[in-house]
Amino acid sequence: MRQGRNESIEVLRRQWEMLTALPRYPRKITASDLQSKLDRAGFTTTKRTVERDLQTLSGQFPLTCDDRSKPYGWSWKKDAPSFSVPGLSVDEALTLQLVRQYLVPVLPASTLRSLEPHFEQAGKTLGESTLSRSARAWMRKVRIVHPGQLLLPPKIDRQVYGAITDALLHEHKIKATYLGRDESEPKELELHPLALVQRGPVTYLVANAFDYRDERLYAVHRFRSAEVLDEPAKHASFDLDAYIASGKLGFGEGKAIRLTALFDNETVAHLRESPLSIDQTLAPVSGGQTRVVATVMDTPQLRWWLLGFGDGVEVLKPAALKRELAAIARTMARRYSKA
Repeated sequence: MRQGRNESIEVLRRQWEMLTALPRYPRKITASDLQSKLDRAGFTTTKRTVERDLQTLSGQFPLTCDDRSKPYGWSWKKDAPSFSVPGLSVDEALTLQLVRQYLVPVLPASTLRSLEPHFEQAGKTLGESTLSRSARAWMRKVRIVHPGQLLLPPKIDRQVYGAITDALLHEHKIKATYLGRDESEPKELELHPLALVQRGPVTYLVANAFDYRDERLYAVHRFRSAEVLDEPAKHASFDLDAYIASGKLGFGEGKAIRLTALFDNETVAHLRESPLSIDQTLAPVSGGQTRVVATVMDTPQLRWWLLGFGDGVEVLKPAALKRELAAIARTMARRYSKA
C-alpha cells in the first residue's frame, strides 16, 4: 500500500516537473529533451514514459503538440493561463506590473510573449485580492519621469522588434532594411547586434554593420524589415557601460573636455546634489554666480543642456564651445527681434 502511494507521489512530482519545463507556443520541446531535463532534475524515466505522460497531461491541461514533422514538439497553448504554484503573491504581482509599465521597451520579444500570461495573472491578483489594496494604491503613487520635454515614443514594427531582440538574445546576425533620418530610400544592411538602449522615448540598437569594427546607433523605429540569420554575430570586446560612458549616446565622438562655466546661484543649486562629474568643483564668484569646472563629454546633449538654462549660464571654456553657443545666441536674438 505504502509502495503504491509512493509511486503515485513520484509520478505526480515527475509530471509536475514536466509541466513547468514546457515552453509556451510557438516555442516547443521534444519528448527526448524533456527526458533529459527530467534526468538532470533527478527523475529516472524513459522517452516512452514521457510521451505517455504528455498524452495524459494534454487531456487535463491546455497543451499542444506540433506533429507536422518528427520529432514532435510539445508546448503550452498560446492563450493558456499562467501555470505556477503557489499562485502569485501580491508582492510578485506588483513587481510584474511595474516591469510591464517600465521595462517592456528593453525586453526581448520572446520574453514578452512568455511573460504575457504572468502579466495578466498579476493584474487579476491585484484586482481580486483583498490584501492588494495597498499594492494597487502603490501603482498610483510611483512614476518614472524623464527630464526634458515629454515626447511620445515612435511606432515600432512588432515583427522587426521581435527579430532584433531575438538576434540580440541568441547572438546572431540580422539582415535588415533601414531608412536613415535624412535618406529617401532604405538601405540593406547586415548587422551584428551588440546592445539595446532606451534613450528617452527612442529605442536604439548598437551594432556593427557588415565587417566594420566601429559601433553605430540605429533607431529601431527606422527599420523597415529585419530577419535573423543563421550566423553568429561578432561581439568581441564590446563593453556597453564603457560605450555609454564615452558619450556616444549623447551623439558625440566620445571626446572629453574640461568645461568651465558661470552659473547663476539659483541655477547651480542642483549641481551640488547631482554633480556633472566626480571631479566637479564649485566656487562662488561675485555677482551672485558660481564657477563650475568639470570634465564632461563633448556631445550635442551637452549643448542642449547648457542652452536649456538660457541666460542663467555663461560658458567660459573651451573657447570653441563658447564661440559655438555665442553664435547660436546671436541667431536666436535676430529671430526673436523680428517678433
